Amino acid sequence: MPAGAVLLGLHWVYPSGPRTVEGAAHTFASPITVFVKEFLLFEGGLILLLFGVMVLGDYLTTASSRRWAQWARILNMTAVAMYLPIAGIPTQALPGLSDVYLSGHPEVGIVFDAFIAGHYGASFPVQFFVVLAVSIAGAVAMGVAGWRSHAIPRWCTIAFPIGFLLNVTDTPVIAWVGLGLMLVAGIVVARGSTSRRHAVAG
Repeated sequence: MPAGAVLLGLHWVYPSGPRTVEGAAHTFASPITVFVKEFLLFEGGLILLLFGVMVLGDYLTTASSRRWAQWARILNMTAVAMYLPIAGIPTQALPGLSDVYLSGHPEVGIVFDAFIAGHYGASFPVQFFVVLAVSIAGAVAMGVAGWRSHAIPRWCTIAFPIGFLLNVTDTPVIAWVGLGLMLVAGIVVARGSTSRRHAVAG
């Protein structure tokens, strides 16, 4: 989980052009930038989070929290899996549009304006609302499972899902706060699970 948060954080600081039509066109016209910034850092971070919440669900499973831990694993994995294609829309579309724009078709700029403003079609708000609802349900289930299991500090079971919810907004400052919560909680969980394994092995 902390590795996923780190990759998502690096996605924000990776150098790219200004949020203008010209800047977006040059950014997404670069195969290296698209691969590193969008695929490796952003989508790679989400994939690591997908496996992280799966493992965390197993880790939180005890006699008193089994049902809640199962629901936490299912809901949080579903939320991340649903967010992946939504995040991949500009990643897949903008490189091709950049080539068309830079080859002498400035009329394509209106599409860039729409993407930069966050307009991905009429169905996008519905998809985003569903992802948000599933994420909130997963956050509640994880919080209850962590509270009952005592496997990790209770604040972590609240901080991590809240961090993911804030990160889903993909908004500067708000997403950064979310990443900070995910990173700190992820490190504490990872260290706790490692100590627990060493104690069992010893």
